[in-house]
This record gives sequence, structure tokens and C-alpha cells, in this order.
Amino acid sequence: MIDDGSTDGTGAVADRLAAAIRRSAPSITPTHGAGVLLPAGRGRGRKNFYVYIPGDNTWPYRSLLELFGNLGKADVVTSYTTTPTFAPGPPVVSAMYTRALNVLFGRRMRYYNG
Repeated sequence: MIDDGSTDGTGAVADRLAAAIRRSAPSITPTHGAGVLLPAGRGRGRKNFYVYIPGDNTWPYRSLLELFGNLGKADVVTSYTTTPTFAPGPPVVSAMYTRALNVLFGRRMRYYNG
């Protein structure tokens, strides 16, 4: 479990959960700090597939079933928000960013942030 340093109490919850289940799952160790999500997750992973799931319940259960149900069917399996929240600035900046990544990586994704 990785807490990105948010102020919503995620770190304390992660610590309590890890302590409560330590006997049955000793490999669960919370990591805390802004910017540690990807480096820490990449360094600890032992499986073939990885997924980032925000802890704020923004992914409905059904979307998780669809996402995991498509593993192995393509090189990249990702989610797409139907109600994207754009970063500050005009939506055209987000569209340009998406276009640039698609050109760079030869993909046809509709959205990368979110």
C-alpha cells in the first residue's frame, strides 16, 4: 500500500490495516510520501500486471471487472473516464497532450490523465 502524502488520512488507515493483517499477509508494508507511488510500486512488484487504483472510490466495482477481464487481450489495458476533470487551463491543452503521447508512442488513446 502506498500513501502519496495526501491529507485525507490514507496513511493512518494503511498503517492500521497493515498492522491488523500482518500475521496473515506479512508482505503488506505501507510506504508514505509525495511522489513515491510509481517508484515504490515498480520496485516492489512481483507480478506481470500492475494497476494503480486510487483509494477514493472513484472506480466503480463494475469498471474493475471490465478492466481486469480484458487483461491479456491487448498490449495496454487502461481505463477511460467518461467525465474527465481537466487540469487548470483550457481543455485544448489536455487534447494536445493526448495527441502528442499518441504520436510519440503510436497509440490511439482518448485520454491519459485520470
